[in-house]
Amino acid sequence: ISCATFNPDDIADPADLDGTDLAIVSGKIGVAENGAVWIEQDVKSRAVYFIAEKLVILLDKENIVSNMHEAYDKIDTGEYGFGVFISGPSKTADIEQALVMGAHGARDVMVILT
Repeated sequence: ISCATFNPDDIADPADLDGTDLAIVSGKIGVAENGAVWIEQDVKSRAVYFIAEKLVILLDKENIVSNMHEAYDKIDTGEYGFGVFISGPSKTADIEQALVMGAHGARDVMVILT
């Protein structure tokens, strides 16, 4: 078992982030009605938010709003001009109802309130 900590801004090609087991990121806004968290891009490559197997989102409990209307009023896309609402692990199913976890993002998502 090995453990490596790295800054995703030091990675030249976003494809090199493939194989990232865990990413710990900062959430900006939490939405109580649906459990979504607004993630504002604060690293060079936004791929880190979707390519990691497990995603831990740190969210200040003071930044939780009641609904999406309140969240949209507070959205800022920051320096990179990108943000995304994440509301749980990625999952999808085809017409045969074969469930696939992690097809479009992390297999597991945990939000830690600070």
